Amino acid sequence: MLCYLRHIALRILLLTTLLAGEVTGYVFNGYQAQAAGYYVTVRSNIASYGTVQAGSRTGTNFTFNYNNQTTVTFKAIPNAGYKFVSWSDGGAQTHSVTLKPADNKKTFVATFGVITYTLTVKTAKNNTTEGTVKINSGTAGATATATINMVQLLPLQPRRLPTIIL
Repeated sequence: MLCYLRHIALRILLLTTLLAGEVTGYVFNGYQAQAAGYYVTVRSNIASYGTVQAGSRTGTNFTFNYNNQTTVTFKAIPNAGYKFVSWSDGGAQTHSVTLKPADNKKTFVATFGVITYTLTVKTAKNNTTEGTVKINSGTAGATATATINMVQLLPLQPRRLPTIIL
């Protein structure tokens, strides 16, 4: 058994020496165990609609590493023609979250939507609504066509013309 333990110790020493091999300009200073840490995924619902930010990281879909009780600010940044709708955790467009071990491997999704404008057509005489057209600003080169329906005029009532005697 003692021989077996010496053999393992020798292999560990050999492996350590090989891994820590001398590289010009560097000195081996020992190994340090790295904590497992935690992570969450941060993403936008549709990449072309907007980006997300967690701490100093920005993108459309990425992993954010954190330690226990780390407070991070999530921010949703809509692209032109789109708007922020909500975060999957119910937070505001920019909000801070204190991440705990229980949050490990969670996904936070920013939902973006298309900005829609409504064009309302009203009559000039009595200001009543005659129709509406919805325009999505997120559509490149979006156009809308409004058709004016002419109101049918009531027929004229026949009139009796005066009689002229010559």
